[in-house]
Amino acid sequence: SESYERKNTNDIVRPDGSTTFFITSGIQHFENILFNGEIPNEGPSFFVQPVIRTNYRDSVGEGRVSSFVNLSTVRFNCSLDQYIEDLDGWMDSLSKLGLYMGDFIFKLKHRKVDLESDNFWRKNEGLGVSCSYGGLGLGDASYHSLTGQEDKPFEDIGFGLERIVWARNKNPTFVEVVGVFPYAFLQNILEIDTLRTISLMVASGINEGGDADNQFKKYLSQLDASVVGVEHQVRAYYLYWKQFVTPKRTLDETQAYSLKRINQVRNINLLRLLGIEKIPKKLRNYIFDNQDFFIRRLIRHDPSNLNKLRGLYQKG
Repeated sequence: SESYERKNTNDIVRPDGSTTFFITSGIQHFENILFNGEIPNEGPSFFVQPVIRTNYRDSVGEGRVSSFVNLSTVRFNCSLDQYIEDLDGWMDSLSKLGLYMGDFIFKLKHRKVDLESDNFWRKNEGLGVSCSYGGLGLGDASYHSLTGQEDKPFEDIGFGLERIVWARNKNPTFVEVVGVFPYAFLQNILEIDTLRTISLMVASGINEGGDADNQFKKYLSQLDASVVGVEHQVRAYYLYWKQFVTPKRTLDETQAYSLKRINQVRNINLLRLLGIEKIPKKLRNYIFDNQDFFIRRLIRHDPSNLNKLRGLYQKG
């Protein structure tokens, strides 16, 4: 829209001390000002923002992934009439994309002030309209005011790009929207979510030892050793995210770092299956290598591991 300024941030991995490990919405662009109890002196903003919501991880499924592109509009000093007009503008745009308004369901929720809460938003009054389409949640339209700044309310209206695409294209399954072909035909949604999120984290510059690295390790640990085509899928997801943000690593760097960290987790898990809790000193330099090479080094280090590995892989 001509009345909005297009914005986003390349800082997907949040700096140490932020309220979240990763960017979760466009409005976080203004969080430092808002958290000081002030209203930004900004005009209307339109965000096309890749986000990572790790709290979604436990409920990943059809229509729900933990990394996606959040489309949102933010307007400060926004009257209630303007908020309703902007929400109507969203509906008009979605209608032009082919979504039938008669299939939308809207639910209004009011949030009361809870000054004892640790959550910033719960300390301030607001209301929200959840927007679902044929049973699929597409987004939310929130209207907030800060305590002490009640005369300067603001809106945050956001929708998930991938869900809009799914609703519009009517694919029989969500994996056909968020996955990489031909692998998506064989993968479950959790595996797809893992690879697309790992790719975004790595492209965004995640490193060992940072605040967000433990979250990164959780995703890595859930990647099954039987997954094939990892390098090709990381490439595809990298190119997808690159449409919306400027990566902090090149494609080659992202592929190399992703494989390195995936190999690390797989090799450590293999050692644990063999009853080896600590990486042997002579194997530390090989912990990031692919499993074929690592297993050969493991056998050379201790030939008795060969029978153990046969038993591990051939059982059943």
